[in-house]
Amino acid sequence: MKSLKLYLFCAMAFASAFACSILYAADQPVKKEAEKPVEVKQIDDDKAFDKELKDSKVLVLVDFTASWCGPCQQLKPKIEQLAQEFKGKILFTKVEETVAPGLTQQKGIRLWPTVKLYAPGGKEVSESVGNRNIDDLRKWLQSELDAYNKSVQPKQQKKNP
Repeated sequence: MKSLKLYLFCAMAFASAFACSILYAADQPVKKEAEKPVEVKQIDDDKAFDKELKDSKVLVLVDFTASWCGPCQQLKPKIEQLAQEFKGKILFTKVEETVAPGLTQQKGIRLWPTVKLYAPGGKEVSESVGNRNIDDLRKWLQSELDAYNKSVQPKQQKKNP
């Protein structure tokens, strides 16, 4: 009889512990799979540059950078973070001066870093020169994005009355 009581006690304790673990697990937030980070796309020549601007349906940010430029290297993680924040709203690209010196010269880049924003189709919208803090960059991009969205909204409404 003692062994039966001990068996029942152990079985109940195990069942209780099992039930608690299930309840605990059900109460935990579901972890999402980590989103794949957005990469800042490298552009190596003028044909690729023109194609990106022509094919894009969103604003295109081009970070004209150089491996020998200290402020450019300081700006890089900020650009990468903003690429995550503006995912799907702005396409983030970069042109490395040591890889595509002709392209940087063609685009009139004389100071490093220079970040330019282009509308779909290739019209330059805005420019930022130098290593700015991330909050200023974020405000600049949001302001340009808002202005762009306002400019295309009336055209979209006319198409869909």
